[in-house]
Amino acid sequence: LGFSKGIREIGGNSFGATGTSFQVGGLYRMPDHIVVGASVSPADTIRASGEPDQLELPGFNQPILKPTVYATGIGWIPNRFFKAGFSLHYIAATANTALLADQRLAIGNYATVEPRMGASYVFAEFNHLKMEFAAGSYFEPTRIEGGKNRIHATMGLEINPYFGNLGAGIDIAGNYKNVM
Repeated sequence: LGFSKGIREIGGNSFGATGTSFQVGGLYRMPDHIVVGASVSPADTIRASGEPDQLELPGFNQPILKPTVYATGIGWIPNRFFKAGFSLHYIAATANTALLADQRLAIGNYATVEPRMGASYVFAEFNHLKMEFAAGSYFEPTRIEGGKNRIHATMGLEINPYFGNLGAGIDIAGNYKNVM
């Protein structure tokens, strides 16, 4: 069960709305430390806020549509320190999935498949401290008409002292960088 929030801001106006969503899935442990799984996250709509629209960009305060996502994957966990996996995410077609500055562009008119792979390694584990490094990659097919597909490289470091959780992550692709 999840909580969705959509915030649309333009000029001095801010339009916010919330909703709920869910995801259902399952895992099956096979011999030789292999795990297979599948999940589905149904389409969802975060409604437009009840506030009147503004004049800068008419139609800006509209619902945000999230497409149905089917995922399946396989993982290998040979011990408690290392794990690796591969998955495919099928993202269903939903026209006008996101808001863009140019409303003439079609968004989400066709389904896409997104392959992902990665691995993680616990390089330190003590009574009250655990440190883990992860790296991976995924192919992002564009959902924007005329947009470019791109390959992402990701890395993360997680440090868990006692009961806390500290982490850093990066996701890099052509004309894109997300650092947390």
